[in-house]
This record gives sequence, C-alpha cells and structure tokens, in this order.
Amino acid sequence: MRFPFSSKSQSDEKSDDYSLGSSEHFEWRAQERRESVRNADWIIKNAIPYLERAYFLYKNELLKLGDANRLPIKVVVRPSLDCQGGIAGATGNGELSYCAGNWASNEFCYGILAHELCNLFTGERVSSGWPEDWWANHRSPFPTMIANQALRRLVPEYYRKWGNYSDPLVVMFERFQNDHPGMFPKMFQKMRELGVTLPRYQEPYLSHVVYYFIFYGAGSQQISRYFVAPPMPPINPTIIVSVEDRFHLGVV
Repeated sequence: MRFPFSSKSQSDEKSDDYSLGSSEHFEWRAQERRESVRNADWIIKNAIPYLERAYFLYKNELLKLGDANRLPIKVVVRPSLDCQGGIAGATGNGELSYCAGNWASNEFCYGILAHELCNLFTGERVSSGWPEDWWANHRSPFPTMIANQALRRLVPEYYRKWGNYSDPLVVMFERFQNDHPGMFPKMFQKMRELGVTLPRYQEPYLSHVVYYFIFYGAGSQQISRYFVAPPMPPINPTIIVSVEDRFHLGVV
C-alpha cells in the first residue's frame, strides 16, 4: 500500500547523499550514505507518508498528546547490514532511529515504525521510566498494542501481526483499549497535568502509581481483574492509598 505525501513533495527536498526525504513533522536521513539502506525507495514512497499518518492518529485519537516536543522529528535510518535478517528501532532525545535488513511492505517494517513513534510520544509527552516488566522496553506490550491500533487503521492487512499476541500482557492492553475507549488519553492528560515523573519511583511503588492512573483513566478499579501477575506486582492496598494521598483524584 502507498500513501500520498501530506505536505512537502519530493521535488521540494534538497537531496544529498544522506537525505531520504521529509514530511510535515519528520526529517529522514541515512546514518551512512543512502545506498547503505536496502530498498531506500520503499522508505521514500511508503514509510515517510505512513509515519506522518501515524503521527496524526496518535496526536488526535489514540494518545491525544498534542505535538511532539521537538519538531521536525529527526529520523535516522541505520545501515541495513547492521540488521541483516532482522529489524530494530529506538527513540531518545526526541529522535527516532530505525534499522531493517530490507525495507518492504510487511508487518515488521510498518510495526516498528509505529511502535517507536508511540514510545516517543509517551516518553517525551508524558514521562520516561515506565515499568519495564509489563509496560515498555523489555516486553513492550503497551506500544505493541498501540502500534497495532495504527496498523488496523492504516494497513489493516497487518493488524495483530506485529508483536506477540500470545503474550497475555499484550492481550490485557488490548482489552483495556476495547473495553474502556479513551482511557489512555484521559490517563495521560491527568499525568501531564500533575507533572508525574515516573523515574523518581522504585518498584513496587512505580507500578502502583501507574495502576492508580490506569484506574483513573478507566474510571474503575475493577479493571484490575485484567492484570497479569506476575510480572505485574500484586496490588497492595496500602500503597494504593498512599498514592491517593499524593495525587487526590478520588480513585480510592
């Protein structure tokens, strides 16, 4: 599937040996010369407009976090030789980085693009330091689920093919999304309002802070019946009460 460019055309771009192109919110460059990226034409024709559409979907519907902190977002594409037979992505300092052994229309290329963009939005616009055992980083069930929501809208033939849907944590987040529409934007907005900074907390308090805002976003503690323990720490009512004493949202 191809997507039309949303703003700038290729003819408007100043080409050099590293530039892959740009759109309204992104500037794409090869880390090494453009020829180091296998099938760079696919990025130009498909990935650039796809990521732009995912950006608007996250901004306006799925996450509702407004624009990224630093625009345009720099996107660095690493040499394909670094990822032969595989794919990788990362985000940090307001930038995105991707690598694929071969860029092409499949669940892996579309999935990693949307996955890391989700991490950029939540890490930059809400907080870094989400629980690594059950939210992001290691198993990454939340960005996996959100990326699949983007796939469902933009390239539906690959919906639920990105990530591991045999992972009960991914299924848990999907149940949250399906049964409580709008809970994540509500949760994130309140965390931003209150200036919640997750890296200041250690486990198990960290997870309980996130539990607390999950309850707030869903409007009910009954959502805890979906929790997967382990790896999620069991709910400690005393800790939840102490989180309520800190944030005063009437969750408990």
